[in-house]
Amino acid sequence: ELKEGYEPLVEEDEQQFLPLVDGKVFLDTYEKKLLVDDTTKKLTNQQYNLLYRMAGNVDKVFDFDSIEEIIWDTGDDTADNYKNHRNRIKNIVFKTNELLEGTLCQIESVRGEGYKFSKKSS
Repeated sequence: ELKEGYEPLVEEDEQQFLPLVDGKVFLDTYEKKLLVDDTTKKLTNQQYNLLYRMAGNVDKVFDFDSIEEIIWDTGDDTADNYKNHRNRIKNIVFKTNELLEGTLCQIESVRGEGYKFSKKSS
């Protein structure tokens, strides 16, 4: 369940290959993989969940709490978990961006707020 104001990329029963940007980057919703220029890139469950939700909300900032819900769907907010989850979120975003390298889309850091999925024009 997403916070109010955030939309999924598509409904659960729709197409297998969802275009993310420029007709060359697709998210495979059945296999949970990223397809870039005919190359298949494996995604972890966390990376898939993050891309799936953020790509449906281009340029909308997701704060750390929203991202934590997307990735782990947990309400455990102890101080230790909070710090650990923030570090893990940063790592997941970094590794996901490595997979998107060379494409016209990325997850950007928004200082003091969180992250957003953005598309560059070609």
